[in-house]
Amino acid sequence: MTQSRANIWRYPPGARGKRHADKAQEEVFVVLEGTLTVDLGEPPERRVLERGSTLVVQPGTILQLRNAGDEQLVLFIYGAPPVSEGADFFDDVP
Repeated sequence: MTQSRANIWRYPPGARGKRHADKAQEEVFVVLEGTLTVDLGEPPERRVLERGSTLVVQPGTILQLRNAGDEQLVLFIYGAPPVSEGADFFDDVP
């Protein structure tokens, strides 16, 4: 892929990603297994997404992903353009 990128991410129970906002990349999150808890925006709005759910996040949107469940969380994450730099990072949401 030259105009996008995709990954499978696995989060064990209790794991969370860094709270950040991508400057240029639009991302699509697909919950393959488990339950995704995501905090979006500022102030953060918490959403819970079950297996089979999809979330689209626009560039500049602050987000933090977490597995608040008891089972492994598996996500398919697709982003475009294929940049890995250019994010701002923020303090975690409790």
